[in-house]
Amino acid sequence: PNPMTARTLRFLALAALLFIVSCHSGDGSSDAPPLFSARLVKSVDAVDLEKRLKAELTRRYERQYTSFLYWGNPMGGGGDVAVAGGESQPPTNNPTMDGGNADTSYSETNVQERGVDEGDLVKTDGAYIYLARGTHFFVLKANPAVETALVSDTDLREPINELYLANNLVTVITTSYSYPVMTGFAGSVASSRSGPVTRLYTYDVSTAATPTLTASIDFPGTLRGSRRINTDIYLIINHTIDIPSPVSLWDYLNPGSFYDRDAYMRAREQALAENLKRIEEATLDDLLPAYTVTLSTAGTPSASPAISYDGIYIPEFGNGTDLSLVVRLDIAGPVPLIAATSGVLSSWCSVYMSPESLYLTSD
Repeated sequence: PNPMTARTLRFLALAALLFIVSCHSGDGSSDAPPLFSARLVKSVDAVDLEKRLKAELTRRYERQYTSFLYWGNPMGGGGDVAVAGGESQPPTNNPTMDGGNADTSYSETNVQERGVDEGDLVKTDGAYIYLARGTHFFVLKANPAVETALVSDTDLREPINELYLANNLVTVITTSYSYPVMTGFAGSVASSRSGPVTRLYTYDVSTAATPTLTASIDFPGTLRGSRRINTDIYLIINHTIDIPSPVSLWDYLNPGSFYDRDAYMRAREQALAENLKRIEEATLDDLLPAYTVTLSTAGTPSASPAISYDGIYIPEFGNGTDLSLVVRLDIAGPVPLIAATSGVLSSWCSVYMSPESLYLTSD
C-alpha cells in the first residue's frame, strides 16, 4: 500500500484499540490495576511491625542467596545522592565584637533556605575559624588578620563529613565504616554487628584555643544529610535493618572448595537456613537500631533505643528493610539531648528543609 494508506490503517487500528479499552474500563469490572498510592501507614502495634520486618528480611535473604546461583555479589550497593537544589541566599555579615580597628564582619554558610543552617567544612564566628580537613578538626585565630595562626589541631581519626557552630558549641559529624553498629537494645546492653556508624562530637569552644570535648553520640547507619534550626540539629541517617549476627556461606565452605559447585551450593543452603532461623528467633528490639552516648573523654558509653515501633512510617507500596532515620538533637546545652526520632522504611534519600518542614525523597 502507499504511505498514506498505511498511515490510515495504523490510525484506524489505534482508534479501534482505544475504543475497546475505553469500553472495557467503563464496564465496572475490577480487572484494572489499582492506582499507585504514596500514603504512609503505621503498624498496628510492635508485633505487627516485627512481622512486617521479618517478612521483608526473609524475602531479602532468599533473593540474596538465589543470586549466588549466578555467582554474583548478593549485597548490592548504595549510590550517590543529590541534595535538592535551591537558590542560595546571600551571605549575612554579622558583627562579633565592638570597637577596635580590626574588621570584625564575617560571612556565614550559603544556604538554600534562610534560617536553616547547613553543615560545612568551614565555620567562623569572626574571631576564630573552625575547619574540618580529612580527619582533623582545626581551630585558627582569624582576627586581626595579621595574627592569623593555628591554635588547635584535633585528629578524630575518622573522616569528617561536616560541622556546625552555634552558642560556643562546635558539632562535628563523622562517618566510620569499621566500628560496630549497636542494635538489639535490652536494658543497658546493646548487641553489635559490623556496619557504618554516624558519630557526632560536641566541643565547647568558649575558649576557642582549647576546645573541650563534652560528648560523643553514635548512630548506626550512613549520614544522608543534616540541617540546623536555632539550637536543633536534624540528622538524616540511612540504616539497613538486619539480624544482629547474620552468617555467610563462607562459614560453611571449606578452604579450597570455592570451585566445587556442589560444596558451594550446600554451603549456600546451610547459610540460608541458619539466617532464616535467626530471623524467626529475633525480637523487635534485636532488629531496631540503638544509639550510644559517651560523656566527655573518660565517660562510659550508655545505650538507648534509637526509635520505637510507633515512630516508624511504612509506604503502602514498597517497604524493604532500609530505614531513613530522622533524629532531632537539642544543642542548647553543652551536652546534646535526643529530643525526638522518627523514620520511614525507605532507602537512600535526598534531603531538603524549610523553616517549617523537612522533606525526604527516595527512589
